[in-house]
Amino acid sequence: MRIDDEGNEKVFVDTTELRYRFALENTGKRPIGSSEKPIGAVLDHDTDLIYQIALKRGFGFAGTTVIPPGETGDIEISYHLGVSDDPKGVSDMLPLPEPEILDEIKDTVWNATLIIFEWNSDVGWWDQEEYMRDGSLPEGTKVLMRFDLREHKE
Repeated sequence: MRIDDEGNEKVFVDTTELRYRFALENTGKRPIGSSEKPIGAVLDHDTDLIYQIALKRGFGFAGTTVIPPGETGDIEISYHLGVSDDPKGVSDMLPLPEPEILDEIKDTVWNATLIIFEWNSDVGWWDQEEYMRDGSLPEGTKVLMRFDLREHKE
């Protein structure tokens, strides 16, 4: 239990996420993406472990859908790994995986390829969960770039 800014007792739950953030710079003369063909992104991981955990615990995507020439857009892909501390059982999130599994995740976070694409919004929203299950992108998708994270570990 903690006391919030108003002096009320609150239960706070510590969550853990694996979060990737990318900045995409448009050095071209035309916009990347449009309202009809917005930008999307997925991470194609070498192992299904992260997908297996994310499909049970949750995942997210946020990002720029259009990048004008000379500007930069941001993309964020996150995977919810679980809660590490929930003393009152108030969270509906699953607990963190075992330490050995977390170590395996840490060892493989860079073993992925970032795929940037434009998708046809007439078809409907692209489904990141579907991609995690079978590797398929929506009909009419145009892959713009594949970026191997292994080549850029820090």
